[in-house]
Amino acid sequence: MQKEKDFLFDTAGETLFGVIGKMHVQTSILPRSLHPFHHAYRMVTERVGAERALDGFDDPCALEELDLHFAQLYFDPLRNYLQEKNKITPWKTYFSYTAKKPIPFCSMLLGINAHINADLAQTIHELRYNNRRDFRKINKILEHTIPDLMNYLAFTQHDLFGLGGVLFPRSINTYFHRIIVRWREDAWKNARRFDLDEIHRQTEQVAAGIITAFADITSLRHAVLAVRSLEQLSVKT
Repeated sequence: MQKEKDFLFDTAGETLFGVIGKMHVQTSILPRSLHPFHHAYRMVTERVGAERALDGFDDPCALEELDLHFAQLYFDPLRNYLQEKNKITPWKTYFSYTAKKPIPFCSMLLGINAHINADLAQTIHELRYNNRRDFRKINKILEHTIPDLMNYLAFTQHDLFGLGGVLFPRSINTYFHRIIVRWREDAWKNARRFDLDEIHRQTEQVAAGIITAFADITSLRHAVLAVRSLEQLSVKT
């Protein structure tokens, strides 16, 4: 049984579509509080896979290698948390927050922060990935995915911020996309001047800033302002 569980969190020898399949199965064993980020990550990965199937990338093999390495850096701390209750940096704040009564949008954003600001920079560095054109194509996929993520948050997670994204897409969705794209660009640069300890330290600092920004939200107007304030948060080595 333990080997079967470990297999669910191992990308070795997998294709991108195999990893997507594992993510679907993982959903069935995750606490509900971990669903927002996991759903968002799986949705983006599925759309990257669909674009790959349409020959939408210049070097799909290199991108798939990147995606598999990237996924493993999420699967490892996720498995540790589920099996041992260990909270491993740069995911420590994320798991601590989701163990309470999390705001779904905030928990999703904390996962995005850990995975992009820390794990993506590490992946690019360790693989010496250098296809900037394919890397930036993901930004467009993210832009097209955000409305569906907001629908999921609003109507499945009953989240105020998701509802804001549905009602005021030009505000929340635009800022959200801008923040994620900037974090991805920062990750690309940080991979070139790589300092893992410093990246992890700053990523946890950003996580604390995210939680502060989303404390005591009482209206959609406050929600928009909270998302906008995130533009000040970044990881730079």
